Amino acid sequence: PVTVTTPNGMKVHAIQTGFVAVKEPHREYEGQSNPLLAIVAARQWTEWLPIYSWVIEHPEGVIVIDAGETYKVYDPDYFGCDPVTRFVHTRQLKFSVTQQDEIGPQLLALGIDPLKDVRCAIQTLIHTDHMG
Repeated sequence: PVTVTTPNGMKVHAIQTGFVAVKEPHREYEGQSNPLLAIVAARQWTEWLPIYSWVIEHPEGVIVIDAGETYKVYDPDYFGCDPVTRFVHTRQLKFSVTQQDEIGPQLLALGIDPLKDVRCAIQTLIHTDHMG
């Protein structure tokens, strides 16, 4: 993790929880006439993009912003909630995540107990790489 300490002593950690690659049109989603069709039809992948979580050590408790990804993305049943979700997450996205990349082990490595020290968690999106 990359850590910055603020002038008042709070620590802000940028924690990388793995990588994702997306179809090239996915990166340029805005402004396309038919973005979903362009993404599905594309063959070109982006480079590996980092997946980040943010952790703030605040005097009132630890705040986690986005939980990042889980290594469970490799479990065939992880995206089994419906056929569309399974198709998108298994055919339109590629992940590179290990169990040690997950937020829990990384918090522990920073001396933060995820069950005792985290006061709140905030999700910015309901996408798997933000809430895995």
